[in-house]
Amino acid sequence: MAEWLSSEQRLVRAIAQHLYRSPLMKEVNDQIYDKPQIDFLGDTYIVIGETNVTDRKLSTSMTEWISVTFHVYHKNEEYPELTVDETRQFMKWLRYYAEQISIMSIEHYDIQSVRLDTQNVITDVDFVTQHGVLRLKYKVRHKTRY
Repeated sequence: MAEWLSSEQRLVRAIAQHLYRSPLMKEVNDQIYDKPQIDFLGDTYIVIGETNVTDRKLSTSMTEWISVTFHVYHKNEEYPELTVDETRQFMKWLRYYAEQISIMSIEHYDIQSVRLDTQNVITDVDFVTQHGVLRLKYKVRHKTRY
């Protein structure tokens, strides 16, 4: 059986770079991170969070299904009644940009498809912040054997 290297880290980097260049970055005041923030400035930030990988290895090819979980944290203390709808709008934008696989590229890998795995918005532990959770599943084919 051939030795294959997972595309997980490269995929997450490609998604992050794409989000950093997207109009969403301006909407969240440049607050897209790879881990939750303890003290964040502003009302909204996004985390490119947990991943889960399953694969199918053959002697001449490998395909991975990589689930990436994104988190949106949002609060609107001036108009708290708008917080849930605003969070859903951020989730909509995040999904739109994170699904633009034709624009993302990873050397030696082909992102073949992306689909929604789960999406929900919940009230965070402070009862003020809304926490959006978006999980997308990417199908990645390896072009090169290492």
